[in-house]
Amino acid sequence: MPIKKGEKRKDVSSDKKKWAFPVGIVIVIFALIGVGSVIVLATRGIADITDNSEKFTEYEQFLAPVVMNDPDPFDDVSKAEMTQLLDATIWALMKSDIDPDKYEYAEGDTSGLIVPQKDVEKQFRKLFGEDVKPVHTTVEGGTYTFTYDEANKTYIVPLTGVMPTFIPRVISQDKKGDSIILTVGYISGDGWDQDERGNYIEPAPNKYMKITLRLNDDKSYFISAIQNTEAPETAVMTTQKPVETTAEKTTIPVDTTGEDTSSSTDETQEETSSEAEE
Repeated sequence: MPIKKGEKRKDVSSDKKKWAFPVGIVIVIFALIGVGSVIVLATRGIADITDNSEKFTEYEQFLAPVVMNDPDPFDDVSKAEMTQLLDATIWALMKSDIDPDKYEYAEGDTSGLIVPQKDVEKQFRKLFGEDVKPVHTTVEGGTYTFTYDEANKTYIVPLTGVMPTFIPRVISQDKKGDSIILTVGYISGDGWDQDERGNYIEPAPNKYMKITLRLNDDKSYFISAIQNTEAPETAVMTTQKPVETTAEKTTIPVDTTGEDTSSSTDETQEETSSEAEE
């Protein structure tokens, strides 16, 4: 905020210390589960996506703040629960590469970052397009609350670490016209095991959803539908490599989803038959 003439600048160093640690917790949690510490695509939408499996990671980063709290399915974003859309929007904004000096800090009974309504609206358009306008209201998140201040047109966002309910794992994509339909596995955020070396191992998806992305006027994609679906028959969910967690780095497991293992199986069967004949 600009400083008026004669006004003393507020010491923001103490504010940074108040929320740097909680935000750090959130980032560490996301890093450990392989989502990444910064949701880059959630701050600008997905642009120029092609039918290329190498883009799956980008899809997952874009979907992460939406999938994390498991919103109710909807056939069209206009039918979605508004508080759930706002919840995803604010999380996406908080997980973007924000400047600690950008927002002031509210103290008192309701404390947290003071986020302007216009910033939430901008992020909302990037996630859910132009067809639906946000209806601003307080969002109850169970262990946290995003408090809407109608008088000042702001949200007060508490600084707290939250374990995501689910993490997206894109299994396949199908392009139809200007839309991309993703089959997405929902991986439990707290279902990760550790091997004898302490490395985290990704679990199989708890369920699958179809998520439809449509083009905005600016040629970026937005989420237009989230629908229930059955586990795809062609999805081969092999064991992921463990996530090595050391003091120096976190290694994301190699995604082996969808690899064709039929050839190796046939070769094994042929070798077994030959041995039997001998």
